[in-house]
This record gives sequence, structure tokens and C-alpha cells, in this order.
Amino acid sequence: MASESAFRAQYKTVLDDFEMWNMNAVIFQVRPLLDAYYPSKINPWSEFIASGVQGANPGYDPLRHHGRGNAQTRHGTRRDF
Repeated sequence: MASESAFRAQYKTVLDDFEMWNMNAVIFQVRPLLDAYYPSKINPWSEFIASGVQGANPGYDPLRHHGRGNAQTRHGTRRDF
């Protein structure tokens, strides 16, 4: 993703698809390829978050968009993360 707004739009599209398919649970993999969707001293930033380059800091917190709790209410439905 090139920007936070692009990430948010893609994430919303995925969640909308899950809702359309009547899915009520989401598994969010935070370390896809020995990299991370969060700041880490051990693993570089994921190439899927920033500009397609592993290790590039996106400048925002991708995990903030799904809520760090174990459930989130969206459109009147409860979805577990």
C-alpha cells in the first residue's frame, strides 16, 4: 500500500466482503513473510504495508484499523478478530 488511506480502503473492502459472505471471524496475520505489520526490533516492516519494500516504515499503525481488542462492532454485527 502506498498510503494509510489506501490501506484503510483495502481493509474496508476485505471486511465488507467478509460481511457479504456472512463470515463472523477474521484472522489477521501480523507476520506474513518473516516481516511484521508492527514496529519490531527483530523483524522488518512488511512489504505489504508500505511501498512494496520490506523494511520501509509506513508512517502509521496498520493494527490500529482493526482494533486491538478481541471484538469489534461493525454495522450492527459483532465480528471476532
